[in-house]
Amino acid sequence: MPYKCIGNKLMHKKGGVWSVKQTCKSSDNCKAAMRYLYSIDKSGPPKGGKK
Repeated sequence: MPYKCIGNKLMHKKGGVWSVKQTCKSSDNCKAAMRYLYSIDKSGPPKGGKK
């Protein structure tokens, strides 16, 4: 699913319409959340670190 940041709002495109998925504290946090969501879409949810 496509994502984009506008200020501190993380938007996603669903059904041809951009809507707010998440509101972050800062634009840097928004970019980090977008990277995380793209990584989940690509490889599935994180499985945790080595123990």
